[in-house]
Amino acid sequence: MSLTLAAAATLAVDPAWIGKVKVAMYRAAVQVGTSILATNPPYSSRQRAMVVKCRQVLQDVEGYGPQFAWLLAADTTLDQVNATDADIVARIVALFPNFSEIGFGVD
Repeated sequence: MSLTLAAAATLAVDPAWIGKVKVAMYRAAVQVGTSILATNPPYSSRQRAMVVKCRQVLQDVEGYGPQFAWLLAADTTLDQVNATDADIVARIVALFPNFSEIGFGVD
């Protein structure tokens, strides 16, 4: 069940939610990066972009955390209220290819 827009906006800036998402984001970046690097080169341009984004996320958890918190709070396919830690990590893993391609970043 997706949240109302107001509820999603409230959740997106909740410190406890942001903290939980930061840890999930870190775990997902490790999982995605490791799975790509475990394959044999040559890597596709998409895989290279994802590894770069993984590295950026791992090096700047504080910068990317709020972006992922908003991304997941607004996600209509995630039941934010009942989602387990594993659900949140899995959703970030599923979104990671798109996240790395659309150019979210911290400047």
